[in-house]
Amino acid sequence: MLASCLDVTGDSHLDLSQPGIASLLIRPGDGAGGFAPVMSVFLGPFIIACAFGDLNADGATDVAGIHPGGLFSSLGQGAGAFAPAVAAPTVAVPVVRVAIADVNLDGTLDAIAWHPDLATNMKNVVTWPGNGNGTFGAGVAARLPGVPSQIVATDIDEDGKPDLMVAFDGGTGLPLTWIPGTGVVGVFGAPVATDATSAPFALGDLDHDGDLDIVLTEEETCPGQDAHIFVFRNDGNQNFVRMPDIALPGRLPHGLALAEVTGDSNIDIITALSDGMGVFPGNGNLAFGAPIISTTRPFKFKMADFNTDGLLDVGMILQQESFGTDTIATALGNGNGTFQPIRTQTGSSVLENLRISNDLEPGDVNGDGTPDLIVFNYASNDVSAFIVNLDGSLRPHQRYGIGNTPILGTLADLDGDGRIDAAAAIGLPPSGLHNAVVVLRNTSGPQPTPTATATPSSTPTATATGSPTATPRPTPTARPHLTPRPRPTPPPRP
Repeated sequence: MLASCLDVTGDSHLDLSQPGIASLLIRPGDGAGGFAPVMSVFLGPFIIACAFGDLNADGATDVAGIHPGGLFSSLGQGAGAFAPAVAAPTVAVPVVRVAIADVNLDGTLDAIAWHPDLATNMKNVVTWPGNGNGTFGAGVAARLPGVPSQIVATDIDEDGKPDLMVAFDGGTGLPLTWIPGTGVVGVFGAPVATDATSAPFALGDLDHDGDLDIVLTEEETCPGQDAHIFVFRNDGNQNFVRMPDIALPGRLPHGLALAEVTGDSNIDIITALSDGMGVFPGNGNLAFGAPIISTTRPFKFKMADFNTDGLLDVGMILQQESFGTDTIATALGNGNGTFQPIRTQTGSSVLENLRISNDLEPGDVNGDGTPDLIVFNYASNDVSAFIVNLDGSLRPHQRYGIGNTPILGTLADLDGDGRIDAAAAIGLPPSGLHNAVVVLRNTSGPQPTPTATATPSSTPTATATGSPTATPRPTPTARPHLTPRPRPTPPPRP
C-alpha cells in the first residue's frame, strides 16, 4: 500500500502515513530527514485505502478510509492521535480507491470511492457528502464504465468543480477517462474516455489556448496491430476532442515527455522508439510532424539541461544485458529536435538476471549549478550518484546503500538544509514488497544554486520537479504533467 507524506502530528514536520492490516501506521518526521519509530493507530480491521484532509475545518489532519465494512472517518487530535473511527452510511461493500474533494462546493470535504455492486455487477463511484464535523452523509452512487485502477479528483476544466480523472484496469479499453463534475453529490457528466489499451499520459497546452490537452502512448498492443500516440484537444467546454492519431507502424513507444525541444515555442512529444529517441515536432495546433530520430533507445529516460546551454538534454538508463553491468548515459540536445550521440558511464553491477537500475532523477546534488543524475538500482539495493561535468558528461558513480530493491525514487530537499536529498520506495521483511519509504540525506557539498529553467519563460515548458520546502528546488526537468498557462480573463469561481 502506498504511503502518504504530510503533517499528521501538527508539528509542521512531514510525516509518513500508511494503512496497515488493522491500523494506520505513522512515522513522525523530525524535520531533519529522519523519522521516529512507527506509531500504530487502530482504526478498524484490514484498512484497504485511506486519504487525508481537514474534514471538520479545525486545522488538524483527519483521515477517511475504506475497510471491509465500508467508509469510515477519524478526526485528528494532534501529535499523531486520532479519535475512534466513525462509520459512514454505505451502499454496500466492498468499496475501494478513496479520494477526497469538495464535490458540492459547500466548503466541506467529501469522500469519493469506487464501489462494485455485487448484486448487479455494476461498477459505481460513490460520493459521501461531508457533514463538516468529520462524519459523512449517505452515499450517492453514479455509474462507471469499468473497474478503475486509480481515481483522482481534480478540476481539469477549470470551472471550479472537482472532476474525476480515472485510469481503468486492463481489458476494459478505458485506461484514462475524464468524468466532469457538476457540483452536485453523486451527479457527474458523461464520461469522456480515451481509446488506448495501455497508455501513460501527459497534459500540456498544445495549441496555446490556455487549456490542458492530453497525449497518450500505447506501450503494448495486440499481435499484428500497430501502436499509436493519441492526442485529445481540450476545447475549454468540458470536452476532449480526439485529434488524428499518430500511427507508429512497427514501433512501440516507451516513456513520454512533453517539452519544447525544436526551438519554435511549440510543445513537442518526446518518447523512446525502437530505433532511438523520437521527437514529434508540434505545430502549435495539435498536429505533429514525422518523428525526428536520433541517438539511442533507452530503457528509461528523464530530461534536464545537463550542460546549462538552455537546451533540454536526455539522461538515460540504457537497455541492459540479461545480467552484468548497467550503463547510464547522457545525450545532449541540439535544439532542433535531435540529440547527440550518447556519452556513457558504467553503472551498478550484479550477477543476477534482474533489471539492475529501474529509475532515475536529475537534480543538482553537489550545488555547482549543474543537474546531476541519481539512479535507483533495484537489483543491487543502492543508488548511484553521477556528478555531471560542465560539458554534460558523467563522472564515475558513487554508490550509497538505500535498502532492499528500491524501485522508484524522487529528489527533494527533505530536511530544509538547502541540499537535495533522495527518497525511494523499498521492501522490508517479511513480505519483501515495497512497503516502506527511506530517505538518504545529502550531508556533503555546498548548498545548491537554483538552476534556470531550460527554455525561455515565454514558451510552454514542462513543470519543474517540486520540493516540500520553498527553496531551493531540484533542477527543472521535463515532466509528464505541464503547468497550464493562465487565461487572460479567468471566469469567476464559485
